[in-house]
Parts: sequence; structure tokens; C-alpha cells
Amino acid sequence: MIIIFKIAIIVTIFSTNAIACRNAQLTKTGVTEQEKYEILETHNRLRQSVAMGQVRGQPGAENMMEMKWDTELASKAQQWASECTFEHDPSRYLNRFTMGQNLAIMWSTEPLGADEGDFPSRIQNWFNEVNAYNWGASWSPKTGHYSQLVWGETNLVGCGYSEYYDGYKYNKLWVCNYGPGGNVVGVDPYSTGSPACQNFGLSTSSRYPGLCTKTPTIQTFTYNIPQQTYNPPQQS
Repeated sequence: MIIIFKIAIIVTIFSTNAIACRNAQLTKTGVTEQEKYEILETHNRLRQSVAMGQVRGQPGAENMMEMKWDTELASKAQQWASECTFEHDPSRYLNRFTMGQNLAIMWSTEPLGADEGDFPSRIQNWFNEVNAYNWGASWSPKTGHYSQLVWGETNLVGCGYSEYYDGYKYNKLWVCNYGPGGNVVGVDPYSTGSPACQNFGLSTSSRYPGLCTKTPTIQTFTYNIPQQTYNPPQQS
């Protein structure tokens, strides 16, 4: 009898640093443009459902930011995914902020099909931890994916992906980095209430009315051009 194991696991914390695939054969890496769209759409759709008070047991949010793609976070996420190890990287500090990180892995003793597992389903699994989440400032490893995913001030995300064979099993690894990172002990994930972006000096997202975006800074410059008087030549 042949027994095939297929397991999907998920994890969270802060993080990044990397080397290369550790003792494994890397077979695929990278995130496509379509996947970038799906990552942003899934994150923002779920964040908006919370902000609008549409998720049972969770208060609405006044300041839930719309997430945008960030190339630095994505580069570090891909670097870490290409490490071929299901654990968090030790460094979580960037010049701009401390970043958060969510991980998910699927493995099998037989090759995994292309349609087995994708970013939207992994993100949804992280979000589903809401069913065990009690609102408040207490962080829990059982619900850390969810609280990072809906952290109000987090507005940047970048993800990486790899497939590899480690000599025993075939693996798919998903990595998403977040900035600024959430899950700050003693701090609520967001300000509760109905969406009120203007109260925080923010603008309402044009695509997701329950989410906020940073108001662009408009600079005005004044130039003083000296007046010149034209004196036509005299005719003799």
C-alpha cells in the first residue's frame, strides 16, 4: 500500500534575511503579475469586510489602510522563500519599519499539481483564524496570521513563492511580508468604529470604500517673474 501525505501548515511573526535553498532542489520560484493582483485583492477585500463591521464578533475599523504592493518587501519575501525552509527569518528590521511575516506550506510525498494551493487560499486560511480570535491587544500564536492581516496601520505587502524537493517530499512555500509590521503586544490591531479616514488625516480609498489611503502631499511653488517694459525703437 502506498500512503500519500498532503499537509498544509501556516505560521506568523515578524521578519528577513536569506541565503539559498538549504539541502533541497529548488524547482520553481517567483510571483506573477496576476498573483500580485490576487494577493492585493484578497487582502483588501478581507480587510474591508472587517472595517465595514461585516465579520461576526469583530468590531469595525476607523483607520484600516488599503494595502499596496511593495517591491522591497516582495524581494525579501522571495529571498526567504528561495531558502526552502519553513521557519521565520531572524531579521525583521528595515530602514523604514519593522516588518511582519506570514508563512504557509503544503507538502506531499508525491508531486503536487499546479492547481493545489494558491495565494488566495493561503490568505483566506490566515484570515479564518478570526474564528478563534478574541478582540483585543493580547497577541496569540494561534491567531497571529489573522491579527497581522487586519492590522490597521499596515499598508504595504510583498510576497514570495517557491517549490522544492527535499529528498523526501515535494513542497510549496508561500511567504508574505508586511509593513509596518503588526502584532505589537499591548496595542489593538486598529481603532474601532465605522470607517473615518478623515479623522486620521487619510483619504478614503477609491476602490475599497471601507479602507483608507494616505493623502498625497501637494506642494505649491510661487515664481515671481520680473516685468519687462518694451520700448520700440525711435524712427528718425
